[in-house]
Amino acid sequence: MYHVDHAPIVSYLMTMVGPIPLVAVRDRAPVDSTDRTFDRLLASEPSFVPVPVGPHDPALILYTLSGTGKPKGAVHSHAYRGIHISGQIFDLSHESRVLVGKPTSHAGGLETQVVPTLLAGGEVTLTMKPIVADAVALIRKYQVTEYAMVAVTYWILSST
Repeated sequence: MYHVDHAPIVSYLMTMVGPIPLVAVRDRAPVDSTDRTFDRLLASEPSFVPVPVGPHDPALILYTLSGTGKPKGAVHSHAYRGIHISGQIFDLSHESRVLVGKPTSHAGGLETQVVPTLLAGGEVTLTMKPIVADAVALIRKYQVTEYAMVAVTYWILSST
């Protein structure tokens, strides 16, 4: 997403990275206005120019240590179905309230919880490895319907 005032810069960058889907935002405030709040940005009318992508074009890059201790990018194409499969497995819908207790930089947090929930129209609450009491409080506060966590957290919850 970018403001239309930055279109020349974005066009230049696109020549280096290739076509990617972008949304240009056109703010209704006068150009010289200093009122550029996020609420105003959200209230503006976007102009969207779809960019065709193929099933094998890159869609997402997650960084992983992959057991080597050296970070590397794992590229997922538009043909990757893991996000949609996760949504089906967890039966996510607009009524889903998901507590994410995994890093969103990890496939377990981003691809199996955050993105599938948002695509289904549900709500996401982010937390990073909460202690048991905090997780329970968040589950109650946000009426969480799904909470997938790392295995050790299940053990801790079951032993308390």
